[in-house]
Amino acid sequence: MKNRIPMKRTMKHTTKHAMKRTMKRTMKHFAIATVLGLGLALTACASDDDDVTPTGTYQDGGGQDSGAGQATPAATPAPTNQPTDTTANVQGAFEPERDLTGFINFAPTKGALANQLAPPAVGEEFAIIHTNFGEIHLRLFPDIAPMAVQNFTTHARNGFYDDLIFHRVMYNFMIQGGCSLGTGTGGQSIWGRGFGDEVTTDLRHIRGALSMANTGAPFSNGSQFFIVHNHTLHASDVSLKQNRLEVQDMRVTDGEGYLDEYLVSDVWPAEWMQHYLDHGGTQHLDYNHTVFGHVFYGMDVVDAIAAVATSDGSTPIDDVVIYRIEIRTRE
Repeated sequence: MKNRIPMKRTMKHTTKHAMKRTMKRTMKHFAIATVLGLGLALTACASDDDDVTPTGTYQDGGGQDSGAGQATPAATPAPTNQPTDTTANVQGAFEPERDLTGFINFAPTKGALANQLAPPAVGEEFAIIHTNFGEIHLRLFPDIAPMAVQNFTTHARNGFYDDLIFHRVMYNFMIQGGCSLGTGTGGQSIWGRGFGDEVTTDLRHIRGALSMANTGAPFSNGSQFFIVHNHTLHASDVSLKQNRLEVQDMRVTDGEGYLDEYLVSDVWPAEWMQHYLDHGGTQHLDYNHTVFGHVFYGMDVVDAIAAVATSDGSTPIDDVVIYRIEIRTRE
């Protein structure tokens, strides 16, 4: 589900130098993907209780709500067992003043796991999702994923999420919301078009992580988000962990030395691997979606929502309503 293609650029940036820089970044992603992909093919082999085939990728005019919800399925369905936002059109992707094609904060930071699990500090903004099942409190990480956090908090303040539903719920996988149509085919970013992934070694899809859903196409983040529910690892993720830890001496490189200081152990530190084994998560989604928050209170509400009855394995029979998302500052 990587969002990685060159974006639309102005004439100012269409110089030969800019094109060369874009090519180098692309090569960098291929190199990283090669190492991170050690066993990623196992993703589609997750247990049957989470195996869902998405309905395809939809185009509705650059991520705008289509109203009628008419859809054009993509030729190739998205991988199974993935949170999918099927709205954003990659054409004319928005480019804020940051590099959307590059990895962000790739060098691992000591204490990153403890930081993700910590409650917000005094003065930090956090979110409260008010639902008909109770409140979910989430710490946000604007220093690591600024675009995703800005998109989420602005939508929340503007009332975009008011009275929407968690339209896709899968026990021991995730709960997904933020679709304006309640079908998985609606919603858009605050910029009116898709934006890129903010990928980091410092935030992971451990149980309780708040992350952006996307189509699997480049720059397709819109308004939809999900919270990881997994309390166990699937067999595929356990195998993935073992494969990665066995090759910790492999160096990551794109042929030009950009990444030659990084080891696989940097990308998949043993501390994170052990946390996944002990507490669960969706390890196969790391480096494919933008983690931008984490539940610090109300995980019991996430558990309750994840356990609701569904009509097709993912659509709740009774609505799980998001009354509103409140943004507060920790005092």
